[in-house]
Formats: sequence, C-alpha cells, structure tokens
Amino acid sequence: MRLSTIAFAALALLNFLFPQTDQTAPHNLPTGVLKQLVHERKEYCEDQYGDRFKKGCDKDFAAHLRWRELSITSSGESAILVENDNLGFCGSGGCALYLFTQKGVTFTQVLGADGGLGTLKRVTVSKRITNGHYNIRVIWSDGKTRSLYQWDGWHYSTGDRYIWSAKGNLPVTQLHEVTDCGKKTDRKYAVCRGAWSGKTVALFNTWMAPDTNPGRRLDLPSPDGKKIIQVRGFHVRLSVNGKRCWTPFGNMHDAEVGWAPDSTRLFVTWSESGELGPWHTQVYEVTETGVVEIPGVTRHVRADLILRMKRAPLPKWVASREERAMWSTLGYCADDAVGSQWLNGSGEILLAGLAGPDSGCKYIGDFVVYRIEVVTGRILQTYSENDALHTFGDENLPRVEADDDAL
Repeated sequence: MRLSTIAFAALALLNFLFPQTDQTAPHNLPTGVLKQLVHERKEYCEDQYGDRFKKGCDKDFAAHLRWRELSITSSGESAILVENDNLGFCGSGGCALYLFTQKGVTFTQVLGADGGLGTLKRVTVSKRITNGHYNIRVIWSDGKTRSLYQWDGWHYSTGDRYIWSAKGNLPVTQLHEVTDCGKKTDRKYAVCRGAWSGKTVALFNTWMAPDTNPGRRLDLPSPDGKKIIQVRGFHVRLSVNGKRCWTPFGNMHDAEVGWAPDSTRLFVTWSESGELGPWHTQVYEVTETGVVEIPGVTRHVRADLILRMKRAPLPKWVASREERAMWSTLGYCADDAVGSQWLNGSGEILLAGLAGPDSGCKYIGDFVVYRIEVVTGRILQTYSENDALHTFGDENLPRVEADDDAL
C-alpha cells in the first residue's frame, strides 16, 4: 500500500526533526531504557487507568516515546535521547526529555539529575569536547531559543543546577523566595504562598473549582534540600536521590504544602470544590520510598468546634424575634480545617477550624485555632481569633473580621 503524499511528507519531516543517527538501529527502544522508565510507565498507567491496569498499557506507553541515538565521545560511546509524548508528560512547556548512556547492560539517565522538559526542533552534537564528551546543542520549538549542554563528569547540563524548559529558556524555580503573586505573575512557574498560610507554597496556583493550570511546573525542595516535590501539570511526585515516587497531591484541588523544618513531614491543605470547600488538612511522613499519611491528625477539631459554637453566646446582630427565627434555621458548620504552620519541629501542627463558608452556617467566617500533637491528634491548646493573631501574627491565619465572635 502506497503512502499518500501528505503522509509521506509528514514522515519525512518527523525524520528530519528527530531522526535516529544510526539508520541500522532497531526500531524498538532498547529494553534497558524502558526498564529505566518503569516509574514513568507506572505513573502513566495509574493516571490513565487507576488501579485497573489495562492489559497492554506498557505498549501504549512505549509507543509514545520518540528517540534517537547520539554519538557523545570520540571513542564512539553513544547515548539515547528520549522525548516522552505520553498524556500527562507534556504541557505548555513541552514534553519530558531524558538522555540515557549505557555501560554493559545498564542504562543511566544523564540529562540533569531528573531529565528535562521542552519541545525539540533540532539537536546536534558539537565537535567541541567538555570533560571527554561532545557538547550537545539544542534549538527549541520557537526556533530562537538555544541551549548548550555540556558534560560535568556525571550529567549533561546547561551549566545550571536547574532543569530547563523551552519557555524563554527559563529554569524551573526552586524555593528561593515565596511571594504573594499578582495578576502579572506567570502562574505556571511562579512560587506563590498558599491562600491560607504564608508558611506554605501553592502547588497549582489555582483557587476556584473550575480553575486548572495544566502547564504548571514547580520544584519545591525540603528545607534540607534532599527531597523535592515536583509538580508537572497535575502530576505531583516526590523526588528522593534521583528516584521519583507517586503522591496523591495531584488529586487535591488548590493544594498548598508546608514542609516541616526537619524535612521529615509535610502537611497539605486542599479543597474538594474550590474556594467554598470543604477544606482539609492532611499530614504525611516523608521517606525515601514516598509519602505516608499520618491518619486522624485533625479528627478532634470538628467535634470541639461544634461544641464551642453550641456554648457560645448569640452574635450581637441576633436581636429581634425575626433574627432569632432565622438563626434557628441555620446549621452548625465545622467541616473545614486549614493548616497554618509547624510547631516544635515536626511534632506539632497549628491549624484553624472554620465555622462554615456560607450564609447557611451559624458563626459564618469565625474560626478557632488549634495546636495539635501530630502523632496522637491530641489538641494541646486552643486560641481564639484575637489570641492567635496576637501570638502568631496574621500572615499564617485566616482573616479576622471586625464583627467576628469569639468561640
């Protein structure tokens, strides 16, 4: 069967932009490279099919890996450049990129510490040599942005420790400065404080329920720099010693993360439906093998908050018979708990229990602040709004309104 003119032209263009150096090389990607991408394959299958792994999912994953072979030393050592076109590994900044070298039967990823991101237009191997390896020149999809990758003894890098993207050749930022991000900020890359606390960083820079940020890229290192929360679109992984582990944070809308000072734990505040909640705070142990939730840390907050509301005096505005009648129709709402900060290292967490977000709730907008022992979930101390504001400041707490009531 003959190829149509359009199909033939498309095939020729693809080969020009991303050809294999060795035309006699086998069509299939070497199995050693596929073994090194086993975590990415698992992520793809989990994200696309959940716990019901589709038969043949591994073949679907491999079918969307574009690759070519590069000669990187004068002695003929080669490397395999891979572009991961699979759903979930591409965003507005391009697709995931990897470069693998081979020693014996073992392949090692050497494009930075964890690979890169971008849309390639042209890749060439330079005659110039750095540390015994040829330099690699990249022209990105805009045809203007260029990068020079050089061998540093362990990896190919651009001379910077960051992973690079194609957008303006800007590095993915690490946690050097957390800011209140305004309208002019590029929310795909900005490191913004969380909505509820200045001690957290927003993972997705979203707020309302329908809001998404598919091009989001963030590397959020732990205080000791040994662990990194990596956000790529809606995928959120933990990177430890070059290994990437799945986390549930990609399914948490409007999530913001607060690392513990000793880097052994973190808390995540997130919403089920955007601004109106319900808002939850969950605490996790962070190890070399991933994140493990510490269950029930906030389990006593709701009951305590409801009890306080039932014991509290009526608000000052409930004065007339009609107002009392309306008050009787409102409910006790206490489904929201938002994280503020760590205390006593990673042993305690400070969070606010909110008395409901809408007009159907009694004491709407009021809150109580709780100091909680993480391991047991025991409430160690409570603070009224004003006491908490005086003790901890207003940067990490919900807003206190003039007409709020003390619960």
